[in-house]
Amino acid sequence: MAEYKGRKRGRKPFEFTQEVFQKIEELAGQGLNEDDIARLIGIGKSCFHLRKHDYPELLESIKRGRSKGLETVTSCLMDQVKSGNPTSTIFYLKNRSPNEWNDVQSINSVQINLGKMSDSQLLNELRSDPRMVEALKNVIPQLADKQLIENND
Repeated sequence: MAEYKGRKRGRKPFEFTQEVFQKIEELAGQGLNEDDIARLIGIGKSCFHLRKHDYPELLESIKRGRSKGLETVTSCLMDQVKSGNPTSTIFYLKNRSPNEWNDVQSINSVQINLGKMSDSQLLNELRSDPRMVEALKNVIPQLADKQLIENND
C-alpha cells in the first residue's frame, strides 16, 4: 500500500474474533440475511461471502444462529398451539400438513380457447373436472345444474 505521511492508506483488515462469531450467531438467530449481518459487523458483503470459505467457524456461526432462531420461533408457536390459540393452531396445521389442511387446493391448469366455445361448451368442459366443479360451484352455480345446459343446446 502507498505511504501517506508515514501512514498506510486503505482499510484496516477485518479480524474475526470469538466475539464477532458470537455476534454473527446472534444476528443470524434474529433472522437477518448475510448481507445485513456483514453490514452490521462492519465488513463488506463481498468480503464476508469470501471469508466464509476461509473461516469454517463463520459459516457454522450462521448455521447455528439460524437453527437457534428457528427453535425459538417454533417453541413459541407450539406454546401458542398448546394454549389453544386458534390462529396459531391453523397456521401450524396448514404448514405441517398442507394437503389435508389447506383452504385452497391447487387446480391443474386448464388450457381452453374461450373464444371458440359457447357458454354451454365451457360449462361442460369445467364440469368434466370434479375439482373444478368443487372450486367454482359458489362462483358459477350453473355448474351444478345439468338440466340448464341441456336445455340451452
